[in-house]
Amino acid sequence: MTAVIKNWVCWVSCVLFLGLLGPLEVSALQCVPANPDNNNPQPSTGVSVCEGGGGPLLDQPLSAMTVSYPSNGSFTVTKEFQIRSCGRFGCARPAYFNVRSAGVTLNNATSEIPLTVSIEQTEFEKSVDFPVDNACNSDNCDFRGAGTGEGAANPQLLRCEECLDFKLTIGANLNDLIKEGKLTQSGKHSGTLTFIIDQAPSTAGITAGDANVDWPVNLYIELDIPDFIQISGLGDMTLNSSDGTGTQRFCVYTTVAQTFSLMPASKNGEPDQGGLWSDFRLSNEAENYLRYSMNIDDGTKNYSFFWGSYNGSLPPVHTGWKPSNVLDCSAGKNMELTISIYDDIDAAPAGVYSDTMEITVYPE
Repeated sequence: MTAVIKNWVCWVSCVLFLGLLGPLEVSALQCVPANPDNNNPQPSTGVSVCEGGGGPLLDQPLSAMTVSYPSNGSFTVTKEFQIRSCGRFGCARPAYFNVRSAGVTLNNATSEIPLTVSIEQTEFEKSVDFPVDNACNSDNCDFRGAGTGEGAANPQLLRCEECLDFKLTIGANLNDLIKEGKLTQSGKHSGTLTFIIDQAPSTAGITAGDANVDWPVNLYIELDIPDFIQISGLGDMTLNSSDGTGTQRFCVYTTVAQTFSLMPASKNGEPDQGGLWSDFRLSNEAENYLRYSMNIDDGTKNYSFFWGSYNGSLPPVHTGWKPSNVLDCSAGKNMELTISIYDDIDAAPAGVYSDTMEITVYPE
């Protein structure tokens, strides 16, 4: 029993001893400028930017961001990092600062994606939207700095480790950009966000002129837009019972090609002997049918279809159609579809005849 009690006492004692080290570890300074020198101050002794618990980045950018294409067409991503803003002479005192930036637009050869960007000092939930170009001229600037307090009588009054944490929030609504005609092409879009850390002329509460650093930070961003083709505007049609015709306009949009191919298919169509092609048929509940044709016109190409793919057995072989480069053809529908029954309507039994027509499009 005695041996067990001693072991138990030793175990508790060791835990208490380790617990005393905790406050020392928590209070350790983070993201400290490299080699601050009172005799030879440099801009890098007044501002340090760090990421992921590492040391100052100096002239290096933040780690690049690669954004995946969102299924709903809208995304918001964040980037966390640290900023210590202090005096150029040893970094003992904090210096207030603003952030200036023109924002960023991702580009490829013919297309662009302007991004929404904001920066936030997370401890105080203070946020600024880009673009912004306000210089910091006093202690009343947007963001609070943090000194190291080294050499000061009350170092904790000059330190603010919780002030170091910052977050960039970056986003875009790609559907809106497609409708506006800005995002017009698939493939990689990239750009570099640059923002300037703009210090007050002096550290907090004095007029010593010991700050006043402008420090640029860069972040490379890349977004890959997949190949995209879409049909919109097709709806149910009611044909004219006297001549068996009906017309409606619809839109084919693509980000990837100058032309596209298409293939129609009729749900009620009867296959030919080869089982690959089928005609187009309206059918009633009694399984009487009326055959019809479908004409498609894009303004430059006009074609009448009497046969289509049976059960999806054929790829789109009708080529050379012109798509729109604006989502939903906001400038106007770019395709016209006309249905014409060529069987004798007057000889058909009375009833409601219907069919489901499927049109498949592929970028070329």
